Amino acid sequence: MADKVLPPRPKDPKDYSSNWKRLASEQEIADFLKQKRRDRKRKRPREDSTAPPTTPKRTIDDRRSLVRGPYKGKTDSVAIDCEMVGIGHSGKESALARVSIVNSHGNVLYDTFVAQKEKVTDYRTFVSGVRAKDVRHAPKFDTVQREVADLLMGRVVVGHDLRNDFTALMLSHPKSKIRDTAFYKPFQALNKGNKPSLRRLAEEFLGITIQRFEHSSVQDAQAAMAVYQLNKTEWERNRKGGLT
Repeated sequence: MADKVLPPRPKDPKDYSSNWKRLASEQEIADFLKQKRRDRKRKRPREDSTAPPTTPKRTIDDRRSLVRGPYKGKTDSVAIDCEMVGIGHSGKESALARVSIVNSHGNVLYDTFVAQKEKVTDYRTFVSGVRAKDVRHAPKFDTVQREVADLLMGRVVVGHDLRNDFTALMLSHPKSKIRDTAFYKPFQALNKGNKPSLRRLAEEFLGITIQRFEHSSVQDAQAAMAVYQLNKTEWERNRKGGLT
């Protein structure tokens, strides 16, 4: 008796008809599927085992680097940062537009925009991140100033180039309770004795990139606090020894 002649084999297993499945042996189908798997493997590009692994650069969005604990209450040290807008001719004069304060863990204690008494001639949005809608119904300067003063009273205040922030707030603070990352001498040594930028310090100590686009006073305050906390033991020891 002559062997049965099978109809042409379908290109894809899902196209098998019940008649073809009945006529073909299980071994033939298994061989066909095995060949399909081999074909797929050959088409798949091989990974270059010699290429170094790529590590994505961490940015400010990596919150683990900036919020360093769950506690959200007031602490003995806080960090502050302010954003300014321009008023007057050509917007060269600065006016306080946003204030952010975080605790020693990086959690936000205070964050508000500030209403403007004078006409804003330059929102400096590319740096400040402030827009007209942000300050339109914001609290008045006197209210913000009072609330910030109450929150800073008796606490160590951390920040970067704090004299600008205190000037904008029209406040002062005891020098013994200021930890300014712009004027800490070991940090200045990283920049040939000059003030380092907060961005440089964040890259150096936290391994993150900040201020890539519009600034955020919350994130800048968190970065300053994180840098301080990493160097706190040596910083405070240097202060007691009269080295800073």
